[in-house]
Amino acid sequence: HWIPMMLIFLNLFYVF
Repeated sequence: HWIPMMLIFLNLFYVF
């Protein structure tokens, strides 16, 4: 199982 860290990271990049 993998934690959706990449998704959060992508979201952060998208916000910035």
